[in-house]
Amino acid sequence: MTTPTKNASIMKNLGRYDDYSWEPPARIPDRINLTSYAAAQRILKNKLEFNVMWTEGFGHMMGKGGLDFMLAGDTQFHAKQRDIMHKNLYRDQWHKSVKDFYQQITLQLLQQKSCKIAGINQVDLTRE
Repeated sequence: MTTPTKNASIMKNLGRYDDYSWEPPARIPDRINLTSYAAAQRILKNKLEFNVMWTEGFGHMMGKGGLDFMLAGDTQFHAKQRDIMHKNLYRDQWHKSVKDFYQQITLQLLQQKSCKIAGINQVDLTRE
């Protein structure tokens, strides 16, 4: 444990000074809980005041392409991507297709990964 001044000196020597904020901690405002449908609707529809806050993070994690990811922003471009994905993913009976897939893959994996011990089929879930 060292003082902020000493940490700043160490980070300068390591060439990482600019990777940190040297401002003293500030009070984090109390959280405001949404308790009504109307409040949630107001926030979701007001993109200027309540915007996506992880855009920069997507860009950092995934490069420039991350900024174009449908959940990375509130622009018309991002909205169009979300609409296209919604139309392609959520077709008639999509939930049945998802359920059928997981039912099939679960049975397949249980057959592949299980073994009989003392006459009982078992799976080592921590290994698999």
